Amino acid sequence: MSLFQAREFWSAATGTEEEFGGGCLAIANLDNDPGGQLKIATGSFSGMLRLYFPREREFKLEDLMLEQDMERPILQLLAGRYLPDSERVAIALLHPKALAVYQVTAGGASGGKGGEGGLPSYFTLTKMYEHPLERPSYNMVAGAFGGVYGREHLCVQSMDGYVSLIEQDRLVGLRQLSKFLLPGPLAYCTKADCFVTFNSQMEIDCYKYSSLSAISTAEKSRAVVEWSSVLAESCAATLALAP
Repeated sequence: MSLFQAREFWSAATGTEEEFGGGCLAIANLDNDPGGQLKIATGSFSGMLRLYFPREREFKLEDLMLEQDMERPILQLLAGRYLPDSERVAIALLHPKALAVYQVTAGGASGGKGGEGGLPSYFTLTKMYEHPLERPSYNMVAGAFGGVYGREHLCVQSMDGYVSLIEQDRLVGLRQLSKFLLPGPLAYCTKADCFVTFNSQMEIDCYKYSSLSAISTAEKSRAVVEWSSVLAESCAATLALAP
């Protein structure tokens, strides 16, 4: 007999006849509310971005704070500190050929408990910057690459085995992964400052951030694997690493 039980608190139907990827959901204090209340963001392959603010048990229409057509498929979304010279939370949207970062602002405060001015009644999006990508995107990860403090950087993996390192509003590097055939899971380990991925030879590969970000005499040169370990079976799920 288990001492713990899980019970559904809140759920919502996110559109009809839409498809979603495994990384198309994020939970964070998206509007930087002083009370620290969490919101939910979802993005679909149809390009629909939705922001929810659950306040009570069961879904209510007022919980949907924003629904906007981004006019491009959303492959993945992340929430973090991606703004230059700011520690405010922003949303990063990965599209097939671009990465865009938006800031969420709350408006129309209504009565109730919460941050200053009560609870918001709607959200607005402001695009802070966008990076066009030369190669088709597959997935991305975020983290304090290189031990940076107070903000996070982004790394995008392409369908043809390249990784783009993006430090806030500038693209700093494009490197090709070794032993690449098809894109796989990608994760970042803060403690070791490295990226871990899974290659087509059923091996887990580790790449140091310093190696990927190093300036090479050969443009778009192939990255050097720090270490590799044979897994001997498929790894289709997202890699999960301890900080």
